[in-house]
Amino acid sequence: MIGIVNKKRFLINTDFALLFFGRLVSDIGHHLYNFAIGWYVLTITSSAAQAGFYMAFGTIIFVILTPVAGVLVDRWDRIKIIYITDYIRGISIFLAGLIILIQPVVSIGNFTINFQDAFPQLVVLYITAFFFSVNGALFSPAVTASIPYLVKDEDLMRANSLNSGMGAFVSILGGLLAGILYTTLGIGLIFIITSVSYVLSAISEMFIKTKSHEKNQAKLTLALAIKEFGEGFTFILQKQGMLMFVIVVLLINMLAAPLFGVAQPYFFNQVVQSEPWVYSLIGFGFSVGSIVMAIILAGKPTKELVNKPLRRGLLGFTLGVALNGVIVFLYTESIIGLWIMFALMLVVSIGIGLNITYVNTPIGVALQRYVPKDKLGRVNSIINLMAVGVIPFSTVLAGLAIETLSLPWFYLIVAGGMAIAASIAYFSKSLRHF
Repeated sequence: MIGIVNKKRFLINTDFALLFFGRLVSDIGHHLYNFAIGWYVLTITSSAAQAGFYMAFGTIIFVILTPVAGVLVDRWDRIKIIYITDYIRGISIFLAGLIILIQPVVSIGNFTINFQDAFPQLVVLYITAFFFSVNGALFSPAVTASIPYLVKDEDLMRANSLNSGMGAFVSILGGLLAGILYTTLGIGLIFIITSVSYVLSAISEMFIKTKSHEKNQAKLTLALAIKEFGEGFTFILQKQGMLMFVIVVLLINMLAAPLFGVAQPYFFNQVVQSEPWVYSLIGFGFSVGSIVMAIILAGKPTKELVNKPLRRGLLGFTLGVALNGVIVFLYTESIIGLWIMFALMLVVSIGIGLNITYVNTPIGVALQRYVPKDKLGRVNSIINLMAVGVIPFSTVLAGLAIETLSLPWFYLIVAGGMAIAASIAYFSKSLRHF
């Protein structure tokens, strides 16, 4: 009985635990999917630009649907949104996995599609990305908006720290598994495993009993949807520090997405030409840093302001990116060898993981505390819209830049952008009270 009580205290309450374990299972599968998909696109195309276009496609769909998703999340049962979208993603990736695994030859009249070829497989991957983005546009704000209903205000920091720690643990486990499973099983079976994880997650989330939305009796029309979405914009403009905060988040996402989604995989896949498991260990270092910082933040008071961790974390992130650029330069110029490069990049990744979690966890708490519950879905969607909306352009430009510029120059440009974001966070008067 004592063990059960302690477990409930650690995971706050039963409903939060159900969401936590559900996301734990699905995030492991999702991490396998993200690792495999990025590596696979690079393998069959040998092009950073193609990888950038692929990332941009899913993000564009996500951005287009985000305004509608924010309004719907504030009207519908958020828990139902969470588990229904998990079911849909599980089914779609299962079908994609079967096609890639079996690689059938389909004949329609005189037209033949051979799924052993790269182009038909890319089409399947793009279709899967479409389903993931549609459901992700609903899933992300639904999860964020449901947390304040599942836990009390004084437990928000612990809840977000637990989620950050869980995400880092998943990155470690998923990263190590991804490299091994990709090498031994291939991308088709990784898709099947991911689909099972989403279904198991949905089953866990179905048992959550807490009410997670405010009833809205007004019939939703296009005019009302535009009005309600506009209320989210009005809140951001009127809340002191919120607009500047969104600008800083936009800059971070614009720079971090192509760095981790295109540049680093390209470096290990095409320049180093390492095995997938070697690259996955870099993610392991990032996750170790994230877990350590999540443990530290779990004991911090919830009332702490966001501006200090935002400034300090961005400065640390900027330094980490710059150091990575130096390491890439030293390796490409044959000044250091493979394993020295790998060891240095692993250490820097741990530092970046520490700083990213130091920034992200208090940010999540601030949003959940400062934004009214009935507007949280819309405000979160608007922030996603603005922050994620720049990613398609940044990833496409990154892919093209990597193929025309040297990788060290790309890292230097990203570090310069991070320095600008850190300067805005440091000197902005409105952020000092946020």
